[in-house]
Amino acid sequence: SQRPLPDIAAEIAHHTGVPMILLKAGHTHTTHDTIQDAIAAPDMPPALLSPLPRQPLHTHGVRGTGCQLASALTALLASGIPFPQAAEEARADLASLLATRAFSPGKGRPVIGHFSRPK
Repeated sequence: SQRPLPDIAAEIAHHTGVPMILLKAGHTHTTHDTIQDAIAAPDMPPALLSPLPRQPLHTHGVRGTGCQLASALTALLASGIPFPQAAEEARADLASLLATRAFSPGKGRPVIGHFSRPK
């Protein structure tokens, strides 16, 4: 059986000494229609975040999703939003972008089109 994602996040945070960690579950092999990422920090118990719908197949392999998520999370934390809330908001923002702005500009992998019109 697989270890719970929050336990893995807490272990990584403990061993690396980072102040907070968001462990993504998007690449885990599951048959569920939703994914749940995990967070951990020394000053809070590890936790699963709210379930998000697993993205449709046409959004798999979209370039820049990790950068988009990290940028959103960083901006939210810098504005003073607590880590758990910032992680939830950053994930929701990315899910919205994937649902409305992911497209293939050519033969390569899809991208998030920030300046394109929503679908």
